[in-house]
Amino acid sequence: MSSPVSQLPYEPVVYDKLEGPDDAYKKFCSLSGEQRIMNDLKAIFCAHEMWDCFGLTLLHRHFPMSDDERLVAVDGVSVPWTVEIIEQVNEGSMVPGGSVVAQAFILDAGGNGFYPFEYSYIGQDSEKVHPHVPSISLASAPLAFLKDIGEALVKFGLEELLGLRAHPGSLTAPRLEFTSDRANITVPIKDFSELQAKTIPTSWYFQNPKQVRCSSRCTVYCNTNCVRLNGCFPTRDGRNHEYTNAHTGRRGHAGSQSHYSNHFDL
Repeated sequence: MSSPVSQLPYEPVVYDKLEGPDDAYKKFCSLSGEQRIMNDLKAIFCAHEMWDCFGLTLLHRHFPMSDDERLVAVDGVSVPWTVEIIEQVNEGSMVPGGSVVAQAFILDAGGNGFYPFEYSYIGQDSEKVHPHVPSISLASAPLAFLKDIGEALVKFGLEELLGLRAHPGSLTAPRLEFTSDRANITVPIKDFSELQAKTIPTSWYFQNPKQVRCSSRCTVYCNTNCVRLNGCFPTRDGRNHEYTNAHTGRRGHAGSQSHYSNHFDL
């Protein structure tokens, strides 16, 4: 893998190729994905001291988008925004002081960089609330870190299953994220023990490495879980790809999908 550039332009086809959460997680498990995170990938984050800038995310999507749409999160809700609106926001003509920045990235198949596939709206006071907001840009990451992560993902066959996600700045109380139509919505939840069997992990961050300097106590925090529901995963052309509930084996059509999440608000 050649040394990657920090960030490539958004490509609709990259988002289009993402699978539904259940299918993605099954492949992830078949490749011992969590063991790789706990050991090999954690070591790279610690070696480059990137534990408080980025985490890892399971690559998946819940609904289709058109070529001129981008998935943008604000106040716990992620919905498609048009490129025109995003440009107006970033120019300051729509919301003074606000901006839309990439927050999740997927490795280019040729190893030449990382494509953004999810974004966040950052308001005027976001840096005060979330001190790591400036780290959302891949421009803050050393090329050596991106190169090592990219090579490791390819080595373990995880390049189409794991991507980078900007660190939320703090790992607060868990939240339940569910999908209704074309909106991912997060709500706070105190106890998810009853949901454990119905969820799959989709984001991981590293905790307390400064105190333990990447010893065996430099643990991985499973930050987001995705609830497995029966249903059809819609493709961009409107067709439905049916997937099976991993626990019941039943097939059906779900009006919504959910994540168990420790997601952050902007």
